[in-house]
Amino acid sequence: MLDAIPFVFYKDRNGVYRGGNLNQAKLFGLDDPAEFIGKTIFEILPNQGAAKLIDQKDRQIMQGGEIVITEETVTSSVGRKTYLSQKQPVCDSNNRVVGLLGFAIDITDMKARQQLAQAEREKYQIEINHYKNLTEQQSKFQQIAKQVAHDIVSPLSALNTIISMLKDIPEKHRITLKQAATRIEDIANDLLKQYQTPNPSANNDVEPDIFFYLPWAA
Repeated sequence: MLDAIPFVFYKDRNGVYRGGNLNQAKLFGLDDPAEFIGKTIFEILPNQGAAKLIDQKDRQIMQGGEIVITEETVTSSVGRKTYLSQKQPVCDSNNRVVGLLGFAIDITDMKARQQLAQAEREKYQIEINHYKNLTEQQSKFQQIAKQVAHDIVSPLSALNTIISMLKDIPEKHRITLKQAATRIEDIANDLLKQYQTPNPSANNDVEPDIFFYLPWAA
């Protein structure tokens, strides 16, 4: 039954392991729980820095007298793994702490999936912000284009009037001026037509001349 649990161990007040299952032994790079029972974490892990951190945490839990659930990342013979562990003090009949009981499950793959999902969310948000900026830039350009078109209309009207009054210049020059004014007028009308405010009563099946593809609206 113990071997069916991902990881389980028991150590006494002095930090000596008094029990555990096969999965715990494999975590330590051992073949049998008997190989770590009777030893401290300093005798099991070659990395004495990591062993010191584990020993300090376990002693703090025994002194605090409360259940602690935490994530721990451990580098061992099976590689770098992340575990969700629950550790709690063990008390005798007089309510004195005599040891520590620990359970743990391997959440390395789950953490990797969470990190991947977070990266995808961040990428998606970047794309949303990108398209939002594009639509804002398009809106500003539309406003500028409409303003330019409106600003052209009044002086163009005056120019057409003056051209019609010019009787002393050759006809071909007057025609050239008239053609130039007509071309400017066409440009202004095209701008107004292209960036005019859509009519709600118009046919909704008509696609706009300019649009941006928004993936979340697909």
